Amino acid sequence: MDPSPSPSARFRCASTHPISPLSEQLSLKTTLKPENGIPNSTLTVHTHPHHPTQQLEAAWNRCRELQNDDEAVNSVVLSVNRGGLLVEVEHLRGFVPQSHIAIRVPNREDLIGQSVPVKFLEVDEEKNRLVMSNRLATDVISGEGLGVGDVVTGIVQAVKPYGAFVDVGGVSGLLHISQISHDRIVAVENVLAPGDELKVLILSKDAERSRLSLSTKKLEPSPGDMLRNPALVFEKADEMGRLFRERVAAAEAAAQAEEGAQGEMAGMEVSKSADEEESKTEEA
Repeated sequence: MDPSPSPSARFRCASTHPISPLSEQLSLKTTLKPENGIPNSTLTVHTHPHHPTQQLEAAWNRCRELQNDDEAVNSVVLSVNRGGLLVEVEHLRGFVPQSHIAIRVPNREDLIGQSVPVKFLEVDEEKNRLVMSNRLATDVISGEGLGVGDVVTGIVQAVKPYGAFVDVGGVSGLLHISQISHDRIVAVENVLAPGDELKVLILSKDAERSRLSLSTKKLEPSPGDMLRNPALVFEKADEMGRLFRERVAAAEAAAQAEEGAQGEMAGMEVSKSADEEESKTEEA
């Protein structure tokens, strides 16, 4: 077996070392050795007294938080190779694999120095691995035609203590533990597992934060059905989704009517005041 690491492994090792925003604190060396014709990048980081290890730990913690919250962040492209992109985010270097690059440009070198949105796929401080996806971040930003109240089929990607990440047609959404069922859930893993197929309702879309929130709770014909009889929930999902959209539309119409009524009352008050002022003027 060839003992040399794969191109992606070599690239990843280079990509996950911390960097400081001050260029004098580090240097990037690229040696062109004949290893399948792909450059082997190594990063030399110089410790700076004003940037202690606490700052490095804070950066990793921030990346973990962003991954847990399924949030997209802007990264800066530092270099490119056949395997993907080397980017900087939160003063750390990360890797965006080729399969997770959504941006299409004639010459990928043009991306160097540009800002691109990414989501975190893997944050492993112990192994110095920081892997990200531009595709997932771009999919949610574009929305892929998905609307609030739509019922879609998804596959559970990962289960966390606070909920589950569900892939819906290439877009990753969060099914929060509070949105799984009306009944209380002690542990998400007791209800869902990676690979499970389920129907979910799109509860909200936050384009600014690149987040997609999902719900099965809104699809329950009766409270707790997701725990007792999930098959019934999925069978009735389209019907419950339609009822949800009707309720939302009715609430919006009521709010608009109330706002219009308040505006009309305010107009009547202004008109009444004007009439009173005019009468006082005539009497004078």
